[in-house]
Amino acid sequence: MLTIQASGWNKRKAENLDRTLAERYIKTVQRITEATKDLEKLTAELSLQQDTVQQWVSDVQQRTSGSSMAAVRRRKSPKTDAVEHAAKALDKTAELEVKYINSFKGRGVFAKAHFHKGDFVVEYRGELINSEESQRRRRTYHVKCTVFMFDFHWQERTWCIDAAREDGSLGRLVNDDHNHPNCKMKKVISEGKPHLCLFALRDINVGEEITYDYGGTDWPWRKKVGGPLTVTESSHADISRTKDQDPDRSTCSQNQ
Repeated sequence: MLTIQASGWNKRKAENLDRTLAERYIKTVQRITEATKDLEKLTAELSLQQDTVQQWVSDVQQRTSGSSMAAVRRRKSPKTDAVEHAAKALDKTAELEVKYINSFKGRGVFAKAHFHKGDFVVEYRGELINSEESQRRRRTYHVKCTVFMFDFHWQERTWCIDAAREDGSLGRLVNDDHNHPNCKMKKVISEGKPHLCLFALRDINVGEEITYDYGGTDWPWRKKVGGPLTVTESSHADISRTKDQDPDRSTCSQNQ
């Protein structure tokens, strides 16, 4: 008797679930139909081209997606986010994109989603080598390749991230901005190895270029164009350049 009653209860439960889902499906279809009619009416009133409407829809979807990803990031700490991406050697390709800027700066990395102050943004990924190997490679590399060699201190030794090889990673393409950078480089340890990661200094909006202060004062692109070769001081350099603190990028050319 109990088995028959349980079987009947499960059948009624399944029927109720099917009915509920069917009602939700019908209501969703009705909302989509009404929204489609409203969009068609607005398109006709404003004499819009279909391409324009599709672009509007794409923009809304992108902003919604960016908001969702930002919400996911806020559920975990920025350091945890950085460690997880570093361990898998992954970039946030859904939230970042590479664009060509001009012949002087070359390429740059831009935000496709909103980043909050403190968020992990991207890792400066490459081959971890010691100081001796770094100096050897600098003697053999073309001068334009040495821009991608990033020296830093860790465990009382000098190390280098060699990102000279074009490997599709995004961090190596982030440009210098010593006046108003929106990111700062920090070391993160994952699986016993150091990783150089950029974290947002402030909120970063969709469409903004990702930048950080390389440090130092002798970068060629900081000199005044069309005037005396006067070096512009960095407003964010030498803040934490002591041992086992924030790394300092060293090179002699920025073209990417």
